[in-house]
Amino acid sequence: MSTIETAVRAARELESVLETQLGAVGRGLHEKVDSVQARLPPDLLGTLRRIATIRNRAVHEHGFQIDDAEPRPSQQTSIAP
Repeated sequence: MSTIETAVRAARELESVLETQLGAVGRGLHEKVDSVQARLPPDLLGTLRRIATIRNRAVHEHGFQIDDAEPRPSQQTSIAP
């Protein structure tokens, strides 16, 4: 699986968890995070926004590469309450 596929799948998984565990709503990860931001710790909020931005750039910007400095899903904090 490519790095971009991994990023897309991870974002999809995070969206699902936000919806089912926290009742998030919206069209994508950014909107879902916005809808529940008051219930998330600031460090997790920043991480989720960074993941959403990386996913969007990977999908929409030609030639964008996810390098080793970017957070990976396995490095993220749990968002379950």
